[in-house]
Amino acid sequence: MLGLVANNFIRVYHPVEMNSSGTCSSSSKNLTGSITNLKIEAALLAINHSFIVDNYKCGPQLEKLNVKGAIAQKYRGAVGTTGSTGYIKNYEYDDKFRTNEPPEFTSPEKTAWVLGREIVE
Repeated sequence: MLGLVANNFIRVYHPVEMNSSGTCSSSSKNLTGSITNLKIEAALLAINHSFIVDNYKCGPQLEKLNVKGAIAQKYRGAVGTTGSTGYIKNYEYDDKFRTNEPPEFTSPEKTAWVLGREIVE
C-alpha cells in the first residue's frame, strides 16, 4: 500500500512543447516524460488543493489515467478535457482502504503540518 499526503497539490508530470509566449495548446506536442495509460495505485490526499495533471489542456490525449486506490482533495482537480487532451479518468476505489491504511500514513487531522523545506526551480 502506498499513501501520499500533500499540503497543496498532487501533480502528475506532463511536459509539453510551449510556444514563444510560454503557453501551450491542444496542438502542442507531448514531450519526453509524458506517459500514456498511466497507472497509480495509492491513497492520495491533497489537504489544501487538488490532484491534477500538469498542462492537462495541452497536447494530444494521453489515453487513460488509471487510479486504483482512493483520492481525497479539497477541490476537484482537472486531468484532461472532454476526450481531446490530457487523460480520460479511470478511477477504481480499492476496498482494502476501508479497513487498512498505508504504513506510516499519518492521520491528517491530528498532524501539525509544517513546511520543512521548499525547493524553487
